[in-house]
Amino acid sequence: MGGGSWALAEADVAADGTVGPDWANIRSPTTTVGLSGTTVKTATDVETDTVDIQSRIGSPVSSLAADGLSRFQKLCRYIWLSLRKDTFIATDFATELSEINADNGSGIGAYANTTDSDEARRDNVGTAGAGLTAADDAVIAAIAALNNLSSAQAQTAAAAALTAYDPPTRAELTTDINSVIALLPDDIAEAIIKKNTAYSNFTFMMFDTAGDPATGKTVTATRSIDGAAFASCANAVSEISSGWYKINLAAADLNGDNIALKFTATGCAPTNCSVLPES
Repeated sequence: MGGGSWALAEADVAADGTVGPDWANIRSPTTTVGLSGTTVKTATDVETDTVDIQSRIGSPVSSLAADGLSRFQKLCRYIWLSLRKDTFIATDFATELSEINADNGSGIGAYANTTDSDEARRDNVGTAGAGLTAADDAVIAAIAALNNLSSAQAQTAAAAALTAYDPPTRAELTTDINSVIALLPDDIAEAIIKKNTAYSNFTFMMFDTAGDPATGKTVTATRSIDGAAFASCANAVSEISSGWYKINLAAADLNGDNIALKFTATGCAPTNCSVLPES
């Protein structure tokens, strides 16, 4: 039979034909259960133990509940102080306000709910931001003035700025450049090529027609001064190595503002250099 575990022999048939368990004889209720050595507590014993347990945990639980309620109330007061600007709140919650302003390592605070709470900040700005208008009046006026500038006003302002500008003359620039050069270390100053002044060991490379560094070449050096025809340099070219060559440029080779140097050799592409000597 589904849902039951009793046997047919343990069934009882009532007068109306209903079949059910024979509770008087089911599972041999007279069978002795061996509980030797086992102590079974009476209802009185259980009640006594329950009272004892309650007495042991009652005080800590009550204390915990009271402490939790106190912390919750304090949290609510902190929130109230942060939201409302009413002066009576600051009075009633003076302890919490003092705790907010306590020195926790970053300096004593100066929080006041009457000026710093959300309500106070909203009132300072205005419900629709109207409080910001006064602060922005100057900016708004300046923008409006810029938008209203006519073409004539813009041209006048530009002309005035140009008139006030005093660009340096060539002489002033030359003086400034010479002052800077004078401040440079000697080895840097010596690296600057100067007009009508000899310059030693001017280096350059020569390449053959295949684009490879050319070695062992007899190089001819010519120069053009300020766009004049090319003429031979005063000194001969000497080889360094690996396609590198050098020449000592004489003062006469550099007596101009724009010097074009051309180096040629048989089987090589010309090497061209442009030099702007410092006056």
